[in-house]
Amino acid sequence: MREKIKTISVIIAILLIFVMIFFSNPESCRLIPKCPFFIITGYYCPGCGTFRSLHNILHGNFSGAIRANILTVILLPFITYSLINRFIIAIKKQPMPEFHIPAILIWILFGIVIAYWVLRNVNIYPFYLLSPH
Repeated sequence: MREKIKTISVIIAILLIFVMIFFSNPESCRLIPKCPFFIITGYYCPGCGTFRSLHNILHGNFSGAIRANILTVILLPFITYSLINRFIIAIKKQPMPEFHIPAILIWILFGIVIAYWVLRNVNIYPFYLLSPH
């Protein structure tokens, strides 16, 4: 029962965050803090632009979402599947069909995130297109 309440609370919190993101203006919203990595270093982290990307997705602007943070667009379906699966397990005690991701693919994804992190801070075409706009 405790796990069910915790999972439902997390899902409700996530839904409220998405409602807030939908109705907020990413350019002037003060509810989402600035990236600490960017504030300290002046460089973009892999997560910079996620708020704008999610805002664009919720408004159906997928090209804007990709421009803001392509990793968000790529990883969102996997994160959504994981959250839905956790919710179903908590409610019904029965998981959705699982898929196994080999360890090598996780390492490749890790490498892609690191490469994305570095390349989006290179101020040479086409890499500067990866910086959040």
